Amino acid sequence: TKIISLATGVEVYNDEGHYINLEFDFSVLSSFERNENIRTDISIEFVTPIVIKKKGQYISSPLLEDLYIAVIRRLKQLHFAQFGEPLFLEKTFERDGAYITSTKTVIKRVERFSARQGHKSISYRGFVGSMSAEGLSPWNYYLLKIGELLHIGKGATMGLGKYVVTGGRD
Repeated sequence: TKIISLATGVEVYNDEGHYINLEFDFSVLSSFERNENIRTDISIEFVTPIVIKKKGQYISSPLLEDLYIAVIRRLKQLHFAQFGEPLFLEKTFERDGAYITSTKTVIKRVERFSARQGHKSISYRGFVGSMSAEGLSPWNYYLLKIGELLHIGKGATMGLGKYVVTGGRD
């Protein structure tokens, strides 16, 4: 996945090289602050292993905050790689009172081979499964939707970190 522009919207090339214009204007997010009473209930399916460290430990069952932070980190990394300057967000995520209603995750191990490192086998262990949550603010909901496109965690450029959000404002 390759980000082309974050200034006027997001343009993405998928793994097959096909152009996808998402036409996402980040300024739209500020309008949701006025509708704080609108909440969203969602389900998330973690499709490929997601590898996230928290306080030096790999997590096996994420909190919503872990996902928000991973999306923000990925956005900042991609912005810096594309434009050579840091991305400063006035707002990161909201402590919105959202809560997880169910989590079913397991640890899955995948391997890849690195030609650059002499065909060395590199192993990744991350969580897969599902999660349901209620009461997300619009800001946090759209933050998760952005992460759905970008993938999150270690190995995101190798196809790891894919998840799908359903429910809410699809």
